[in-house]
Amino acid sequence: MVLRPQPGGRLTVENIPLRLLIQNAFDVRPFQISEGPGWIDSEHYDITAKAEGNPPPEQVMGPMLQALLRDRFQLRVHRETKELPVFTLVPARGGPKLQESTADCPDASALPAPGQRPPVPCGRVSLTMSPTGAWLEGRNAPRQRLVFTLSNILGRTVIDKTEFTGTFDIHLEVSLDEALSGFPGPLTRRPDDSAPSVFTALQEQLGLRLEAGRGPVEILAIDKVERPTGN
Repeated sequence: MVLRPQPGGRLTVENIPLRLLIQNAFDVRPFQISEGPGWIDSEHYDITAKAEGNPPPEQVMGPMLQALLRDRFQLRVHRETKELPVFTLVPARGGPKLQESTADCPDASALPAPGQRPPVPCGRVSLTMSPTGAWLEGRNAPRQRLVFTLSNILGRTVIDKTEFTGTFDIHLEVSLDEALSGFPGPLTRRPDDSAPSVFTALQEQLGLRLEAGRGPVEILAIDKVERPTGN
């Protein structure tokens, strides 16, 4: 599956379900989308689009993609707030173990050496998966990026109450089964997975704890959507 903005206001989509397009266009997570027919998950699409001028990538992936979905899929949505299960991220006993980052930011355009993984981009927390394991990795990242990635993995909104104001580096090995729980599809799981859960890794290595509860969550409700006609 490929979904990427390109220079010159171009957008290339290959083998992507409509739900994922909606997530990117409206900057929401899968659990924040409600209603909609089953084919928005089961049917995949290829799209090539070009905007006027040379808009930045965030414009292409936001308003431009929204307009395309409204035009070609007759998509109509509205936002509402519901009381749903959430997690709250708080300091564990003994306090947070987060330390201010001192890492240099790698050149994002530099290619990794043969056989090596590319460096983690600055300012992000990414979930990296392979047949041998899963890792939460971040370099010079704010806590908001950790919260965003945890929400994607756990399928719930995560509310940050750590009060940590700096940026940090992390490299946490987590359970591959747990990391894959929020990702549908035939992804490979490791039968002898002995890595800690996200909950345990956060508490033992970062001094942070996730508390389950309920709270307000913004929902994107689908009012109307239709299969597109061919070009």
